[in-house]
Amino acid sequence: MIASRIDQENDGAIEMGLTDAQMLRLIQRSLPSAETDPVEHEVHAVIGLYWFAFLKTNRNGVWHRFLCWTGDKKALALAAGLAEAEANAKEVLAKSPKHRAVLERIVRAQPCDLAKKDNLLSLLAGSLQP
Repeated sequence: MIASRIDQENDGAIEMGLTDAQMLRLIQRSLPSAETDPVEHEVHAVIGLYWFAFLKTNRNGVWHRFLCWTGDKKALALAAGLAEAEANAKEVLAKSPKHRAVLERIVRAQPCDLAKKDNLLSLLAGSLQP
């Protein structure tokens, strides 16, 4: 049972039944226009990729952390992908106050329970240090 669960969890599909490629295309199609507002486009793109990595690693929470603890290569690769997406998001958000304002607008548009769960504002930690 555990082996089939591991295979099912790591087969490249997320809970919504979309493949990784389908999810990435969906993220790309939902981005604001880069010509109209490049900052908003950049922030939405980096947050979309962060959410994607977050979903892939945290959809099973404790199970994923256990697999990382045991040294499971797929789980460790997903965790590394999340760390890379988080670092990239922090780098983009540190570019300017306008980048930060776009993220804050995204968070305000979320329902409160989702905003707490996603904790996107944690990406602002350490950005724009004097």
